[in-house]
Amino acid sequence: MDEKLFRNIERILKSGNSLSFGIDEPTQGGHDVRVILNDKLIGEVYQFNKNLNCYENVMKGDNLEIDIGLGIQEWIYAEFFDFVCDKDYLLGDSYDNCTFYLEENRLNLSISGLRNWDGEEESIGGTWKSISFE
Repeated sequence: MDEKLFRNIERILKSGNSLSFGIDEPTQGGHDVRVILNDKLIGEVYQFNKNLNCYENVMKGDNLEIDIGLGIQEWIYAEFFDFVCDKDYLLGDSYDNCTFYLEENRLNLSISGLRNWDGEEESIGGTWKSISFE
């Protein structure tokens, strides 16, 4: 995670806001990653447009929220997936609630998800602990 994204997330959390993401099971188009700031979707969102009768990518939030949402989505593809693959106990089919939090000037992520291997669904969970930028 680069320092700019780290600082933006840190600022959001220090101001008392919540920031999390969810990742649905992959479909033909790939993973649907949803970044959520205080129960509101931010960044690029794949949603159904009933007027056009099709799905499309739309940007949600103000400019800073879009920047943070896109940054988190990029970080998920660049680092998060590698992290959970390296720790197979965190490897899941979907992640329903991954929540950022601060602890001792470190940005951490509580990871929660599901996987269905060999016909048995099980919950997975753990923590990602980041470096701190002093």
